[in-house]
Formats: sequence, structure tokens, C-alpha cells
Amino acid sequence: MVPYTETNFNGTSMVDWGAFGVKPMARVKGLYGIRALNGDHSRGFAMARTLGSEDPNQVQYTGRKIMFAWLSHDNGNAAVSIGRELSLSSDLVLLQQFVPELKKLRKGVLSLGQDRGSVDPGLYSEVVARFSVWPLDAERGVRGLDDFGLRVLGCEDEGTGVDLSISPSLGLALVNATDYGKDVARAGPLVFNYDPEEELPTSFTIHAVVDASIIEVIVNNQTAIAMSVTNLSSEACTKVSLFGLSPAVTGFAEVYPLKMANQMQ
Repeated sequence: MVPYTETNFNGTSMVDWGAFGVKPMARVKGLYGIRALNGDHSRGFAMARTLGSEDPNQVQYTGRKIMFAWLSHDNGNAAVSIGRELSLSSDLVLLQQFVPELKKLRKGVLSLGQDRGSVDPGLYSEVVARFSVWPLDAERGVRGLDDFGLRVLGCEDEGTGVDLSISPSLGLALVNATDYGKDVARAGPLVFNYDPEEELPTSFTIHAVVDASIIEVIVNNQTAIAMSVTNLSSEACTKVSLFGLSPAVTGFAEVYPLKMANQMQ
């Protein structure tokens, strides 16, 4: 694989980062953003197709562009992804969000904030978590903050789960499912060029859908990571909580238990 430092690839048109992990010793080496990634892992989001026009070159036409893909599961099965609505920013960066029709599956809402430990939405849930940061160290800025985010599929002992985190020191969004069968955490960039001085934003939104053993995450409507997990301890491991909050990092989350969308239940 050609190192990213020898290419002009900046990742602004990447649909999913589920095949990417963090390079060994990335923090020690001072690697940041896309330079901290390697693409050596199996992908879960594959054979993506968009719906929007009967014309094969549908990107030329106005209107909604909805993307679906096959999600390969570690157990050998596959499933269709949650639909993502695609658009472009004013500077031609690919943006994506889960289709708003997903809201029809919501059955109530649970709230998390600075002072609440965890909530239990069950095996099927949607989480929208928002974080704001105020760096206390002006010299180091946002990059000087510790990792923060939310945990899904958490167990009673609070030591097992899948962490969806923002890593300011690496400039990455991380999905760490090593408790549930993944060899390494998967990651996508929060900054999309090679300037080591580029600063991170001061607000972050993590939007996640947990469909039992499949997790899809979109951070700031841009960086998406989809993956499957295995070795779920039990149906009791369904808690959602926030972590890494401090005087410099505030956050809250809306957690929506979801109804089944198929005809099996």
C-alpha cells in the first residue's frame, strides 16, 4: 500500500472508514488525522449503491441521493446498511446523515448528561450525542484534551462495551469494539489535510445506530464508520453512557430505543 504521505488523497470523498485502524505508535510519533491511519483491516461497508434516479449517471441530477450498502458480518452473514442521505458542502466535501425516515422507528427518548450514569435502550437504539469543548491549555488547544465520547452495548460491570470516541490528540473518530471480537479499534479522520497545525472544531456530534451486533456511526455529518461485533456477553449488555466529560468537555445525548423494522417481530 502506498503511504498517504506520497499521495494527494485527503479523504474528503470517503464514504466509510470501517476498514481503517490506527498506525502503531501513532501518538508517540505525533501522527495526526489521516496520516495516523492504515487501511489494513477487513471492510464491513461494501458494494454501495445510491438511489436517486433511473439514470446510471444520477449524480448529475438534483434531488435526494440515498446510499445503501452491504454490511459484512464477522460471523459470515451480511445485512443491508441503514440508508444514508448524501450531499456536498459548499467546498465540495461529502456530507452524510442517516435518512430522517429512521425517526419513525423511535419509541420514546432517554436522556444523558453530565451527571447521569447510563440508560438502557435495549439491543436496538439510535443515539445522538453532542459535545462542546473549551480547552484549558491555550497553547495545546483542543488537541491537548483527553479522549471523550459514548459507550454503547455496555454491561453491568461498566468495563465492557463499544466506545465511540473523539480523540483530539490523534484528530480521529474511533470505534473500539475490541471487547466484542475486533482485533483493533477502527478510525476515521476529523481533519482532512496534511497540515499538522490544523485545529479541530470545538463541537462534535456523534450519531450512532445500534442494530444488535451491527453498529453504524457518523461524526459531524462527515466521518462514518460501520462494523459488526461478535461475542456479545448477553442481552443485558445494552447500556449507553458518556465518558471523558470534564470542565473542559461537556456533553449530552438523546437515546432512542428503536422498534423492529422487519416482519419477523
